[in-house]
Amino acid sequence: MSTGEKLDVLESRITEVSELLGGLQTENASLRRENEQLRSELMTLRQHCQQLQIAQTDRSNAFRERLQTVLARLDELEQLQA
Repeated sequence: MSTGEKLDVLESRITEVSELLGGLQTENASLRRENEQLRSELMTLRQHCQQLQIAQTDRSNAFRERLQTVLARLDELEQLQA
């Protein structure tokens, strides 16, 4: 193979690698955007979950307080009957 042919093959391979690299860079940029969107969605979901946990705790505490009030009144009624 002559030097000119070798240079043509080398140039062809360089062009091929360059094109592949360009494709990979485009795909990488796309994956980064998708990753950022998923991170944002995850953050939103975590915040929503945290809000739900707080709301559940508040409801549980309110229910506990009402139950304690009812039990205290039942105790008062039992003492009045005794």
